[in-house]
Order: sequence, then structure tokens, then C-alpha cells
Amino acid sequence: MISFIVQRLRSLSGLFRRKPESFTIDDALGVFTLENPKKDNAYEGMINWLGAEALVDLETDGTDNHTADTALGNLRRIAEETAQWDRRLREYAAEEMSEGDGTVEIWEGDGDNDADYSYITKEEFISRLSIGFIRINKDGTIVFYYDMDEMFTDHTLEIRANISGEIRCAGLCGQEQEGDGCPAIHFLRPGSFRPHCETTCPYGGLSYQCEIQREYGRLLRD
Repeated sequence: MISFIVQRLRSLSGLFRRKPESFTIDDALGVFTLENPKKDNAYEGMINWLGAEALVDLETDGTDNHTADTALGNLRRIAEETAQWDRRLREYAAEEMSEGDGTVEIWEGDGDNDADYSYITKEEFISRLSIGFIRINKDGTIVFYYDMDEMFTDHTLEIRANISGEIRCAGLCGQEQEGDGCPAIHFLRPGSFRPHCETTCPYGGLSYQCEIQREYGRLLRD
């Protein structure tokens, strides 16, 4: 009898530990999955971005975490004008990061000496960017991450915008490992490329979200 009760209790405890059922959005743009509705607040999926694959996070609509209709609707709006968005984002970043003579200062070594620093044209800078990750929030804010082809060692380009088409700020972000294992993103001011860390966007005053840090940290490691 006792062994039966123990086995029953173990069976019940297994049910309580079972991972919640995931949710899926199957859209023309791609398939997006919410792996753990009890913990996650964004659907994750891949889309085609001008011939390249981009990881997309769609923030859920509310506390039940079952739908992401608002963010999905904003993604569809962006997808209708992908080429225009991509061009404007790249040009904005190039303008923000360029010197007075139109060149962009980059560092491709370890950044410890002046020999690692050089200058390229804005056109070359733009051509070496490639989309990596897009986070779309239900409030209409959008965060784009572009790979920079090691123009700034392991740093990534982050651009913040909103669904109305306003680009708020752009700059470099990198990683520092914190005690809890979550990679903290730091922000470098455009136009001053000797590392100068900020914890928030120096232009829009927007704070970084831990799930974005963790997700893009995983992408960089992969």
C-alpha cells in the first residue's frame, strides 16, 4: 500500500513539473512559437528580410500570454515596406556614426592600440551591415539588431524606432557578463568610438529589456 502511494505521488509530482504547452502562430510571414506561456512574453520565429533570415520576437498582448495580435499586425506593416525600412535604418546609422568628412571610424582588432582604428566610407559601412534580430513590442516600439561584420570587434548595431516610422536612436552595443549569467548590453555613443559605455540609449532614454539581452546574447554565442 505504501509503495502504491509513493508511486502515485511521484506520478502527480511529474504532472506538476510538466512544461506548459506551447502556443504557435502560423502566419504568411512565418511560424512563431511561445515556448513557455507561464514564463515567456514573446513569440519567437524567423522571417525573410530581403533574402536574409531574421529572428523576430513578438511581444504578447497581455497577462494571459496567448496572443500577439498587436505586435504581429505591426510586423505585417513593416513587411509591406521592408526595403524602405532597411534602407532608412542603414542610412540613419551611417549618418549617426560618420565623422564630419563623411567617413566612419571603425576598429577591427582588439581596440587596444591606434593601429586597430581605420576609416571607411558611409557606403561601405552600409553595405557591410546584415539584419540579425527584430523585437516588436505591443506599444509600437521596435528594436532592430544588425550584425556589423566585425567592423567594431564583437559589437552589434542597435537601432530603436516605432511603428510610425520614427527612428529614435542608433549605436553600438556589446556584452558584459553579469553575476546572474545574463549578458548586459552596453551602449556606445556614435561619433566617439573609443568605448564609452552607457546603460541606456543616450538619445531616447530607453532602458534595455533583459529578455532582449538574453536572446541576442544567445544569437551572438551561436
